Amino acid sequence: MDECIDGWLAGWLAGWLAGWLAGWLAGWLAGWLAELAGWLVANGETLRCAETVEPLQPLNVTSRPLPEVPDEGVLLRTLYAGICRSDVHFIDDETKAGNNNGLGDSFKGAVLGHEICGIVDVIGKEVPADCPLKVGYTVIVYPWRGCRQCEACSANESHLCENTAGGATDIGRGGEHVGGYSTHVAVPEWTLLVRVREAIPPQIACLLPCCGLTAFASITKARPNLECAVRMRGRANLLVIGTGGVGTWTTLLVKCVFCDKNVNVICADVNAARLEEAAALGADDVIEWDDAADVDEIVATTTMGGYNKMDAVIDFVGTTRTQTAAFRSLHHGGAIVAVGLYGGQVALPVRSLVAKSVTLHGQRVGSVHVLRELVDLLSSQRPQKYPMVEYFGLDDINSALDKLRKGDLKGRAVLQFST
Repeated sequence: MDECIDGWLAGWLAGWLAGWLAGWLAGWLAGWLAELAGWLVANGETLRCAETVEPLQPLNVTSRPLPEVPDEGVLLRTLYAGICRSDVHFIDDETKAGNNNGLGDSFKGAVLGHEICGIVDVIGKEVPADCPLKVGYTVIVYPWRGCRQCEACSANESHLCENTAGGATDIGRGGEHVGGYSTHVAVPEWTLLVRVREAIPPQIACLLPCCGLTAFASITKARPNLECAVRMRGRANLLVIGTGGVGTWTTLLVKCVFCDKNVNVICADVNAARLEEAAALGADDVIEWDDAADVDEIVATTTMGGYNKMDAVIDFVGTTRTQTAAFRSLHHGGAIVAVGLYGGQVALPVRSLVAKSVTLHGQRVGSVHVLRELVDLLSSQRPQKYPMVEYFGLDDINSALDKLRKGDLKGRAVLQFST
């Protein structure tokens, strides 16, 4: 009996000691790595980045000292960064797409890139001990930081902040916070980070904070109308106007949200190649609009002469023409979600708006909570196919921007950094 007790005790002690030692070693190693990274920051380690020089001029790829680690934030090592069309608007000084003011001196030296996926290198000294992030974790950055002081920001709805003209206080939007066109990014608050696991490839994850989030938030706005149609008719029709980067993401995400396949996704575009991509991602039907056709012809083609109307429309183009076509294609009780910024006026007949009980939404990105929901959705659904991506190195960023301007990209442009 004593031998059994002795054997059990020895086994228990050995297991406890092994577990304690493994935990201690893991903690020591994490601390050592953090100290090493901090030492590198303090001893002249540099980053490489692409910065603005003059409007309409190529970005300058250069070196800078590593920034100090924010007390309440982290220093990231960038893995991938998306190149968004709004970055082109900034680089080309198309200020009517931003804050409607000349950018002036604030233009020079800006490091853009608000779609960022990276690895946590150093954690700030005032980050709470119960923070779920650890050195070495793969994360994405929620860039819509806001002013951090207004009612919207205090309620974690910083994407609705009214005090961030042109995105000046956001990350990678031309203000003081360096973006993803850089090998390292100092994120001012750890709460702006969302961990991503192996289920989502990092080269895809980088696109979630803007492109993916905008698509998902737009679907969320249209969802009540689609679900109402399913209850009434057993199915619903969603029209996606414009199948560029965000439009194709919408096609994918609708299929993830409505797994029962009762929601039909109809994609419309003037570009046949983009429609092929939408079909490959699960669109139930694609319609190539004639760029020269009038609204009457577009509506007739889209709704099969009125026999197949839409329950919701998400418009990623945003012109008077597309908004009018969207409204006239709707069933009673339908919804329009306006996302595109090509410009124009929304001129809708008030009587018809009321009589048809149509809901109008404008959508600009979404909250950090919605981003977390999106990450959870993709982690659980694990799509077999994502929208196309074309990769570029940091030294090739100007080539990527030129291809984006000309519409020659195969999908979204993503910067790939060496790991």
